[in-house]
Amino acid sequence: MPTVQEQVDRMRDAFDNYDTEAFAALYHPDAVVTDPMYPEPLQGVDAIKKDMEEFATAFPDLEGRFDRVIVDSDTCAMELTMQGTHTGLLHARSGDIPPTNKPIELHMSAFARFDDQGRIVEERRYYDTAAMFEQLGSPS
Repeated sequence: MPTVQEQVDRMRDAFDNYDTEAFAALYHPDAVVTDPMYPEPLQGVDAIKKDMEEFATAFPDLEGRFDRVIVDSDTCAMELTMQGTHTGLLHARSGDIPPTNKPIELHMSAFARFDDQGRIVEERRYYDTAAMFEQLGSPS
């Protein structure tokens, strides 16, 4: 059974390689993810995988940096910086945003809780969607 730190390292690798299969495999099948882009939490690994695929489509050159990772027992806190160019359709609460070809720099934090098999069962993401939309020139 992998440790939380090993799973975080796998998450980093999956994100860096846009490997949605490997990314989704880090989550329990019934995992719940709260994300400010959605009015309701993402329920289940299929929804989580779809979210990553859609974000990768909207920002195909997205690069992420894990600025800080803190692991305590079954919980992990992460600070990340993501940069990319909006060249694909972005799904938002208020509707789809067509490509703007503008760069973004997004600072976010996430807290994840892992089960005894090393899978994420709950994740809460925090980032400033208004700042992201402002960078894209979109009122959403």
